[in-house]
Amino acid sequence: MLLIPLLLGCAVTDLYVVDVQAEVESALDGPVYAELAYATWGTGELETPYQPIVEIELDGPGSFEQTLELDLSLGDGVALYAWQDLDGDGEHCAPGSDDEPAGLVVAEDWPSHELELIVELDTPCAGPESLIW
Repeated sequence: MLLIPLLLGCAVTDLYVVDVQAEVESALDGPVYAELAYATWGTGELETPYQPIVEIELDGPGSFEQTLELDLSLGDGVALYAWQDLDGDGEHCAPGSDDEPAGLVVAEDWPSHELELIVELDTPCAGPESLIW
């Protein structure tokens, strides 16, 4: 009998569904690695910017669509970060490669169940942390 109250006490989280239409722009050729992320993560003194949700690999600059199911008790807002792999090594700005462009955009239309995000890869060797602050 003790098991039933424990099972009924489990929290059910409502997920906020967001359809993202994204465009990654660059004048260069090469694979693109993108991340959709919470724009902020945590609450109060522990709130920090940027927490990745999903990674997407593209053959080059272009568009993609992704549906996110967000737990808004964990984070808020949506950001898109991307970088371009000019030397094909799968690593962003490894030693000897200091020109791989990156970019980040935070959704201005938040909250919304439909987001259109456009990110331009125009900052060499920048991680998401340096672009969101």
